[in-house]
Amino acid sequence: MKEHDLKKYSGLLKIYGEIDLNDFFGPTGDSNKKSGNADADTIRLYLNPNSEFQKNPNESFQSNLSLFDNAFFYDELEGKRKKVLSYNTDLNRKYIRLRLQGIDAPELHYSANLGELFLYDDQSKKFTALREIFSFRQVYGAKTTYDLRQYLQSFTNQNQQFIKAYAFSFIDSPNDLFDRYGRAIVDVVIYRENNNTREEVNLNQWLVEQGLAFPDFYDSMSNEEIIILKQKSKDAIENKRGIWSRYENEIVKLDYEQLYEELNETQINNELGNLNYPKIFRKQVDYTILKRSGVKKPFVKTLKAYIKYRNSECYLVNEFLDKRHYAKKYLLADFIDENGSFTNPENKKNVLPGDLVNIESESIIETPNIINTWY
Repeated sequence: MKEHDLKKYSGLLKIYGEIDLNDFFGPTGDSNKKSGNADADTIRLYLNPNSEFQKNPNESFQSNLSLFDNAFFYDELEGKRKKVLSYNTDLNRKYIRLRLQGIDAPELHYSANLGELFLYDDQSKKFTALREIFSFRQVYGAKTTYDLRQYLQSFTNQNQQFIKAYAFSFIDSPNDLFDRYGRAIVDVVIYRENNNTREEVNLNQWLVEQGLAFPDFYDSMSNEEIIILKQKSKDAIENKRGIWSRYENEIVKLDYEQLYEELNETQINNELGNLNYPKIFRKQVDYTILKRSGVKKPFVKTLKAYIKYRNSECYLVNEFLDKRHYAKKYLLADFIDENGSFTNPENKKNVLPGDLVNIESESIIETPNIINTWY
């Protein structure tokens, strides 16, 4: 078997901090004040100085880690290195961007991403102009974020602005923590303490239970992590709760009127239409803006051709749970049939988000050298 399959992560990283409710999209009470723009699966964690790492269950935690203070990632969109930790001048606090592991919420705002594709000058200028105009939003993108914000608000003691939280991940190497966009891939737990009791809620699990996010797996996840989220999402799927009431296997036509608006709160409850798997939606936006930019390459002839060009690899989840990386490997494009529906190429049955395990892109974090050890 491959080394990755033989390896069981033993290291546990915990990052403590607070979540600012004002970071999330929702009513501000002031028609001239912009709402926060965080969506339901991406969170800023404002750091406390007591993050800790446990190398294995038999060792004590190493506390007050600071190895990410000068860590960088490469931002493909802007073509430059950026710090992993950012600074909010209004709050006078450092924060780390978190991507909730194993879930994918409908897009609140998504602008086309060129990736590593080369464009001629005239195409590049048009692409840049169009991506600035069109920040597309999926149906339910605003509502899922607002519902999360409302839940977080109800969880605070006395309607506070900040809520206590920690992020955790089972990894052995610091470099394993991040995705290619410099976001830490983690589970997030919010907690509150009353009368010497502590109540905790895992937000990743809560979001799929409520039908506010799709289960969305990667091959870096353990079988246990995948199985838990599949079980947590089962009731929401069967009862068409939240996003599942609008989910459509056939690819939905991109709506140029469905755009993110910072000051428009009517986006929350007045959304019409259906939505697809967000991973398909994002590639649909990229493909559409490339075509409108004058790109005439064969890979933009159809959406399926473009998705195939992007070479996004995956496994069927049940095969992956059984064989891990010995399971059959597919391209995401293989699951789009001739009618534009998301189906299993083997048996022609519908495929849902959570039926696939995506192969994760490599990420490299520098400090300025690649960091592979906590000590």
